[in-house]
Amino acid sequence: TSAKLYIQQKNLPKAKQALMKEVKKNPKSDEGYYLLGWIYGEEGNYEKMLENFNKSLEISKKFEQKIKQSRKYHWARNFNKGVALFNKAAKASDKESQKKFFDKAVQAFEYATKCEPDSAATYQNLAFAYLNAGESEKAVKPLLKLRELKNTPEVYVRLGQIYFNKGVDELNKFQDTKAKEDSIAAMKAFDTAISYLEEGRKKYPSNSDILLLLSNAYIKANKIDVAMDAFKAGVEQEPNNKYYRYNYGVLLLGADRFAEEAEQFKKALEIDPKYENAIYHLAVTYVKWG
Repeated sequence: TSAKLYIQQKNLPKAKQALMKEVKKNPKSDEGYYLLGWIYGEEGNYEKMLENFNKSLEISKKFEQKIKQSRKYHWARNFNKGVALFNKAAKASDKESQKKFFDKAVQAFEYATKCEPDSAATYQNLAFAYLNAGESEKAVKPLLKLRELKNTPEVYVRLGQIYFNKGVDELNKFQDTKAKEDSIAAMKAFDTAISYLEEGRKKYPSNSDILLLLSNAYIKANKIDVAMDAFKAGVEQEPNNKYYRYNYGVLLLGADRFAEEAEQFKKALEIDPKYENAIYHLAVTYVKWG
């Protein structure tokens, strides 16, 4: 009762003190834990907020609706705060300010995920904030969660790009150091990129971004033969898929198999006469072929 009075007076420290005594004396106080969780939410301590909400729900479902409303409120508050900070970062004129705002946006979206752990939009924005903050590897976790909640081609493109870029960085490092471990790290990163992109290719066989990144990852991983087999199989399974035709042609171009690659680019153009990439690479084929 005294805690409720302190809350009405907006004296949250005193209210929390009273509630601490309450739950200590009465461990089955569902209302005590609910109000304690509410106060922690107002303080921005979301770990403690959820901990106390969960304790209240374990005792009874009496405050379930109020707990749901409170969680949604804090999710919306942090989500909107994250969006505002993200937009500020995008408009910032210097890199230092950009980084500062992106880092704050990350924190806000992280809090939002704690309040509503099944919001796909939150994980998507969190991943974008990490990527824009230059923390690409930290973006992997929210992207994997997003893959569970809302499977889209973009998730696979982002995951593939993160590990492809990591592989390129490790490969460049190897060029300087000649250290075996750098070469191994590069191949491991390319293999991880390939595994995500192959999964994406099976779900979205006509996504050109996935296919192009996949063929590039195979090439960087020195697995051109494997890539050729994969895209050849794709062409055989879906002969009217212009993206399979094009990517198979690009791989053949890298192997100087001119007659075969020209055929693939021509087939792609039969499917789509305005497919610019195929037009360009057919011209490149003729130039290299002489």
